[in-house]
Amino acid sequence: MFSISKKTYLTATLLLALLLSACSQNVKLYRKAEKEYKQGLYEQSLRTNTESLKLKRTHIKAQELLKKNFSGIVASRENKIESLKRSGSPDIWDKLVTEYTELISLQKLVEPFNPLYNPKTGMPYDFQLKDYSKEFAASKENAAEYHYSKAMVLIQKGTTPDTQKEAVRELVAAQSFVPNYKDSAARLGEARKLAVKRIAILTFDDKTGTDNRYGGIFDMLTESIIGKLVQDKEAGEFMKIVTRSQIEQVLAERQLSAPAETDAAYASNIGSMLGAHEIMTGKILQINYIAPQTIHQDLKETDKVTTKQEVVDEKGKKKKQDVTTEISCEYTKFTKTAAVQIIASFSLVEVSTGRVKLQDTVSAEFPWSDIWARLKSGDEKALTPATKALIKKTEPMPPSEIEMVNTALMSLSDSIVDKVRNYVK
Repeated sequence: MFSISKKTYLTATLLLALLLSACSQNVKLYRKAEKEYKQGLYEQSLRTNTESLKLKRTHIKAQELLKKNFSGIVASRENKIESLKRSGSPDIWDKLVTEYTELISLQKLVEPFNPLYNPKTGMPYDFQLKDYSKEFAASKENAAEYHYSKAMVLIQKGTTPDTQKEAVRELVAAQSFVPNYKDSAARLGEARKLAVKRIAILTFDDKTGTDNRYGGIFDMLTESIIGKLVQDKEAGEFMKIVTRSQIEQVLAERQLSAPAETDAAYASNIGSMLGAHEIMTGKILQINYIAPQTIHQDLKETDKVTTKQEVVDEKGKKKKQDVTTEISCEYTKFTKTAAVQIIASFSLVEVSTGRVKLQDTVSAEFPWSDIWARLKSGDEKALTPATKALIKKTEPMPPSEIEMVNTALMSLSDSIVDKVRNYVK
């Protein structure tokens, strides 16, 4: 009998704790919603307030805030819709779709509380929710037609990759409003093919004055850029890279040799032979190598140690007691540094017109540094574990000059690839 009563008591206690916790959370959410409302964050306040009412539907203050806030939000959204309709702007349909989407979403938040009953009077409150489905469907249809029509104009305008890429974007937008709108799927497939640019990348010219000190790094940079762009699936949607072997084959067939410095006419000529839409040329302008340098700093660390020492007291008796003394140790901390900086420029030129489509100067650095230490004098017990580890450490050696140059070169190719990726997207 006692065990049943105890079990009932524990269950009741647990339920009471859960109820109090829900009430507490309900109050916190209401206060947050009230604060958001006062700050003019009406829709955020509505979302927070509905979460509050889910915990306690009979909270009068939360009910009043919901009624006041919802009616104001609907009126504001509907006024904006009417203003958009009167504007006559051709792109109003995208904006109307957004407005109706938000209105429908906000109504769904309130729908579970409709009607809302006052806990004191029992009187219901009807939010008078509206059906926007017809207006919403019509706006999506008109938005799809707007983007589809823009795509058709672009498709008929010409077959250049840039024009077709814009058509792809418009067709994608049309399908986002109405899937498979008219023949947009078929049109999209055709436009995607025509939107792909063939880009040829020529070996970067050497303007560093280093007399081939770093070997084939110019070929290495070109290969790195090509490899990264070929593997980039996102950029590959609108770009196809002409391989080095294709370029070399055309040069061999036409018995052409690369000039000492690539000029625009040569680049355009090669681009035409390769059937490329655009061609990249570039120059490595500077390779700045800072040889290893070492600086040192004399430092000192102190500590206190306690030892047992035999002393004689006032009565002449010997005894042991703790004696604290300060110890110190001097050491030298060494810092060795080295660095490489590479600066390059590149251009993407449209083969058919000779227009520069993208041009930039990029740089990359590879700084290297390391530290170690050596003991000078004093008691090593005063040193921290980290300092002791530095003293035991052998003097570090930096990577070789060519290794540092190659590392910086890979970083440089990343920068160029990022700029090309953003350009073709």
